[in-house]
Amino acid sequence: MSLLQVAGISKQFGGLAALTNVSLQVQPGERRAIIGPNGAGKTTLFNVITGELSPNGGMVHFEIGTSPRYRFTHAPTSGWDILSSATIFSSVSLSLKTCA
Repeated sequence: MSLLQVAGISKQFGGLAALTNVSLQVQPGERRAIIGPNGAGKTTLFNVITGELSPNGGMVHFEIGTSPRYRFTHAPTSGWDILSSATIFSSVSLSLKTCA
């Protein structure tokens, strides 16, 4: 199973399409880089993945370990932050697990 799966994400700001049908998968142990020029949508994609922004379409599924605390599927209507209820310790642990 993928650690992170992003499928068909779209995000518009008024008439501006910041993301259109973006998909990617990250398997455990893999590292990915999102690169592009200013205004390409890198920060918007990050904000959609973390739940800071709700997408207009598509799905984000994120899973670490077996703890339900670190599983979520973010659909356009959910709009919640992945780490809003996490402790500082669990947030740092999450970062270390993803970099290991």
